Amino acid sequence: MGDTTPEIVLRALEPADAAQLLALRLRNREYFQPTEPLRDDDWFTLESQRREIAAEARSRASGTSLCFGVFAGGELVGRAALTSLADPSSDQELWAITIEDELLADPQRGGGVRG
Repeated sequence: MGDTTPEIVLRALEPADAAQLLALRLRNREYFQPTEPLRDDDWFTLESQRREIAAEARSRASGTSLCFGVFAGGELVGRAALTSLADPSSDQELWAITIEDELLADPQRGGGVRG
């Protein structure tokens, strides 16, 4: 039997990823809610996700943050972000990773371990 673990890729999100980002956020809205800012329904739209991706690209270009999509087998399953990079008043950078709840629990998709 071959290795069934999907290839994990981190890359900057592109406008073409907006639909996958929206689907990820809708599937995991309740799961992510305790750790993310409160969002109204207008934020959970394709256009809002396109704006979010564009804002991340501007932040990356200005050197203030690095945000990446986490892809497993070509499917967007999470995001990784390193923020506050250019804030001299901050004594620390902030690193955050959000991974789809179901991926963490599904050994067929490379998960199965919950921390």
